[in-house]
Amino acid sequence: MRQHPLSVMLTSTDGSYLADVQLSIEHANGNRKNVLTTDAQGPICLIDLPRGRYTVKPSSAGATQQRTITLAGNPQTVYLRFAASKN
Repeated sequence: MRQHPLSVMLTSTDGSYLADVQLSIEHANGNRKNVLTTDAQGPICLIDLPRGRYTVKPSSAGATQQRTITLAGNPQTVYLRFAASKN
């Protein structure tokens, strides 16, 4: 993880790892240009992006989130938690 500027960790609120999460990353400047859209197949996504401000938008089971991050040189990990499934 230390070799990638951005790591995204996907879990449920009960601590279980998540997979099959739709993940979108946009530039956080005025134009909101999409940088990445993917279906995260596992709980950890290692993403190589240049320095800058980004908006991370994950969605899982109909729930969506949004988090703005700044990559400034040191690797960063973003923890995204979704409500645990009632199944």
